[in-house]
Amino acid sequence: MRSSVVRPGELGEPELRRWHEFQAAELELQNPFLSSAFARAVDAVSDRARVAVIEDGDAIVGFLPFELRARGVATAIGSRVNTRQAFVHEPGLLWTWPRLLEATNLDVLELGDLVGIQSDGRRSLETVAAPVIDTAPGWDAYLQRIKQSKNVKTTLYKERKLRRELPDVLFESGPAKDRAQLRQLVVWKSQQYRRSGWPDVFARRGVTDLLDVLTSDSEAGLHAVGSSLRVDGRLVATDLSLASDTVFAGWFAAHDPAYSRFSPGAIRTLRTIEAAFDRGVLLVDLSRGDEAYKDTLKTGDAEIATGYVSRSSGRAIAYQASHVPTSAVRSYVLSHPEVRSFVRESLKKVGTAREAITRRGT
Repeated sequence: MRSSVVRPGELGEPELRRWHEFQAAELELQNPFLSSAFARAVDAVSDRARVAVIEDGDAIVGFLPFELRARGVATAIGSRVNTRQAFVHEPGLLWTWPRLLEATNLDVLELGDLVGIQSDGRRSLETVAAPVIDTAPGWDAYLQRIKQSKNVKTTLYKERKLRRELPDVLFESGPAKDRAQLRQLVVWKSQQYRRSGWPDVFARRGVTDLLDVLTSDSEAGLHAVGSSLRVDGRLVATDLSLASDTVFAGWFAAHDPAYSRFSPGAIRTLRTIEAAFDRGVLLVDLSRGDEAYKDTLKTGDAEIATGYVSRSSGRAIAYQASHVPTSAVRSYVLSHPEVRSFVRESLKKVGTAREAITRRGT
């Protein structure tokens, strides 16, 4: 096993075809975040984007996209916003993480949402559940199932109430081409991050540029999908998701707080899922998270892993010494709902205080 490490944008048509062939062979690899198009989009905004083209003999047998952090240390490509990672490889290929890292000349690779089957039981990777929706039964059967939930019943009631009080209500879902809608999504989501006390993803260099790249063109295996809920022509809820031909992956979503009494975000979410069913995808990926609505809407869970992989080296030992304590704390919080709830509420209080200070300063 050997590799050639290049920029994703340097891949030629033969390499891209092989990548698509490997994805087509396994549903777990058909997530849009695992596409060559996503890697190429990240490459357009980050000079640290790389892909290791793995070869065995004269044949290409796999692709490992990543972003360089330091010498010998890398993270998942687009790690701040990427909700699924994997080594995209030929079916039946025998491989291990140490061999792969050695071939790629990496000592450590950080992974936040690795396809679970690739965790290989490694102690440095913790297996967690990510909610998904199996679309096989069809929308009507799915809706009947989730309507047993009080939350869904409330959402449907508020949607009827919204349409009674404000008759001009329009939901749309399709290619994400509306720039004004995208910018409003970023503004609302940034405000939401600040209110909740979480770091603002959009304040990081390159994130909004990445959204622009992804919504400018559609490549094989990746489509940027925008959904919107409008009242009297005014945008009140919107989202940006990514989709392949078979997997719809929810991504960023936000709404206008002025319409909160109607729960426009919940209405938009439900109708976005319906639109995903209409697209003919096999799976809707709700992404890892402890939000209650995901438990209500899911039909099952995909197994993913979070942590890092490494090979035996001095650099890997140094990495473990500096990162394992933090990783252990994060794992403990994520695996204990009562602690997670406390942390979430504490962050909200921080966010509220931050907003109050900001208002007083303006």
